[in-house]
Amino acid sequence: MAQLRRRRSAFSPQYAPRQPNRDLPLMRKILCAWLFELREELGLPESILLLAVYHVDRVLATEEVTKDSLQMVGAVALLLSCSGSCKLPPQDGDEYAQRLSSVGDVVYWTDGAFQRGEIYELENRMLLGANRAAGLTRKQKPRKRLHRVGAVGVDHAAAGLHAHRMALEWIVTFCLCGTPPPDKVLSLAVQVLLCAAMQYATLRLHPRLLAACCLFLAEVQCAALVEEEFSTTLEVLS
Repeated sequence: MAQLRRRRSAFSPQYAPRQPNRDLPLMRKILCAWLFELREELGLPESILLLAVYHVDRVLATEEVTKDSLQMVGAVALLLSCSGSCKLPPQDGDEYAQRLSSVGDVVYWTDGAFQRGEIYELENRMLLGANRAAGLTRKQKPRKRLHRVGAVGVDHAAAGLHAHRMALEWIVTFCLCGTPPPDKVLSLAVQVLLCAAMQYATLRLHPRLLAACCLFLAEVQCAALVEEEFSTTLEVLS
């Protein structure tokens, strides 16, 4: 029981007071905005982006991060999340293929602000932290461990940090359990969730509540396209 309490404290979403940077919520918002721009340029899905935000929050909740190294944490988090799945051909005459699959790519996208050695060290720490957060064994290969960390069945001690990822799953669940909303409503709800993920305070919200709020705001904006039964479904499930 004592070990469980320590785990819950270590992965608490209320980690800002433990960080040396008192402007952490603002800096986290700026970092998330940069990750969103990078995600659009690389063509990554929303689920990958929210997983990267989770990795950022997990690092911030378990170790002290300086202002200067925050961008490196975000870049490595996105690297681990996409796991080399994004490879685009060169564009606009650029000889460098746009991708995020190696430490060299992290150096490229951060304009050489960090050395390869410190990036490798951070990546190793984040993989070990992901291992501990998911309660996995060291015998599993790193990418296999990382794949399981991205699964739905995560350790409940770190569930608060998964608020945005789980909210995305609840948005889909809400739509499947009731009258399906128009595609515009669903797309807008996902965009609202991405905006919410930039805000540190939303980590304290229950994923179902967060999902319901995103769908409600999207419904308000597209009220003429949504059936009345969908609102009833939101009220019951949230």
